[in-house]
Amino acid sequence: MPPVELPPIDDFRRPFVEPLGCLTLLAAQCDQAVINVVALGRAGSWQRINSQLFAEASDVARHWRASEAEKILASLNLVDEHLLSQVREALGQYGILRERRHRAIHDALVVGHDFDRGAVTMTVGYVKAAGKVTYNVGEVTPQDIAALARDFGDLRVYLEHCLWLLLRMEPGPALPI
Repeated sequence: MPPVELPPIDDFRRPFVEPLGCLTLLAAQCDQAVINVVALGRAGSWQRINSQLFAEASDVARHWRASEAEKILASLNLVDEHLLSQVREALGQYGILRERRHRAIHDALVVGHDFDRGAVTMTVGYVKAAGKVTYNVGEVTPQDIAALARDFGDLRVYLEHCLWLLLRMEPGPALPI
């Protein structure tokens, strides 16, 4: 396979290309795991899931709110307290990581100057909450982005494990993951 030719990018942002690509791919896989859990919760059984439920579940994941987790947990009708705790923890972590992903992907990468260290890469972003816009500036490294990508990969595996446990609890053939 020939090497991929990327558009020109400056030396300060070049180290972010691969970690941001990994973050995007792993976060999308994690989103799909959340969509599967939401769809299962709404359908009540894997056999009743259809494309409309997946579309609705996709909207829930796209417009995620912390309150969604409790609605999903209630719809799953879990009697196993340990599994309920696992799914609650996973969905809570998803909300946290999702916000960090948005900041990593949507905030601008700029080059700043630190008088002690020279040039540093920083993020500049605007966050709107409760009708108020906040201007955020922070330092970021490729390692920070790679660590976030790994967190998404770990959460995806955990969510798929939870989904596997949920599917084992229902009668009939389950979807292989």
